[in-house]
Amino acid sequence: MRRYFSLALMITMCFFAGCSTGEKSADERVLDVRAFYIANDTITAEFSLEADLGGKVYEFVLRYAGNADGGTVEVLEPENIKGIKAEISDQSGIVFEDVELGIGLLPADISPVGVMPLLMNAWAARPIKTGYSEEIDGEKLVIMETELSGENSQKTWFSGKSLMPVYAEVYSGGRTVLKCWFRSVELGG
Repeated sequence: MRRYFSLALMITMCFFAGCSTGEKSADERVLDVRAFYIANDTITAEFSLEADLGGKVYEFVLRYAGNADGGTVEVLEPENIKGIKAEISDQSGIVFEDVELGIGLLPADISPVGVMPLLMNAWAARPIKTGYSEEIDGEKLVIMETELSGENSQKTWFSGKSLMPVYAEVYSGGRTVLKCWFRSVELGG
């Protein structure tokens, strides 16, 4: 009898040992992010942005509505250029409404105004360099780093719960040229 009880106990323990907490690996979470941004291809985001041109750093608060192919970006801060809008598209690039915003040169294909289409394309389609999870201030985050073009890459920290972006950096030649702190994000299908 004791033998059967031990066998039943071992089978039960093996069964429950196989039933893990359901935690996914970091690689699986990064692929979840990829699938999430393939399925949700439009975004409305408000974010703080820092553009480092090497000799000068510019800070903005921007609102973007669109997808990876283009949309509308509006400057919310600084106050002296508040309200400036630009249309972004694959065909015509960045077109401002009756104004030119000259802040200097960033590497090709990288623009503070065009950062959201760049990031959305990276999240959904660009080759993944690395992916991992970490906990910051008690919040689980999923980090995805992707190639962009040439020496350019990006790294984004996503909420482990909602998969919404929290923070992103864009690199060129090993140097951080853009930093984004997301204030609010809404997705559409």
